[in-house]
Amino acid sequence: MYERYNYIRGKWTDSPIEIVHEKEGVEIVKFLDLSKMPPIGSNGAFFRKDILLSIKYDPFIHTDVCYRILQKGYLFAIVDTEMIHKQDGKFSTFIKKKNRRLNRNYEELGREFYQKVETKKLISLILKCIFFLPLVFDAIVGFIKKPSLVWFLHPLVTELTFINAVFQSIKKLLKGQEITHISKNS
Repeated sequence: MYERYNYIRGKWTDSPIEIVHEKEGVEIVKFLDLSKMPPIGSNGAFFRKDILLSIKYDPFIHTDVCYRILQKGYLFAIVDTEMIHKQDGKFSTFIKKKNRRLNRNYEELGREFYQKVETKKLISLILKCIFFLPLVFDAIVGFIKKPSLVWFLHPLVTELTFINAVFQSIKKLLKGQEITHISKNS
């Protein structure tokens, strides 16, 4: 479920990777299982023009573009830097963005790749959200490892995102649509 560096677990992603080269502030990585590639490509990703032009990139769906690049054997560099996401700061904007992602019809978009959630990880997340205290524990561990007041929002935002995802999933099921992000073989 982790798609970025996770301060709680102390690693970049749950996807199996091999660090091919490492120097101060940069890791060159190879993804060992493309079916578990995290949804990379939209948050500060840069591509060499010749590589981008060598694949199908229109429509530009960042996960598909990254998937195609990785299929060709290219590697990714992870640069140790922070990124600030500029948005209006309203919670309603955050929820609208989450709803837009939850309600996309991936088959209509013709997507080649999207990360499926493994059943055991989904159950773990559901239990964390039901009991809430594990989310508070995660926030405390995160605060200890990287002190920031944002950690105090972590349990609330995770809980609200979870409730919203459940609501949107129920809406999809009532409309007769399939929930496509759950892996059927895990």
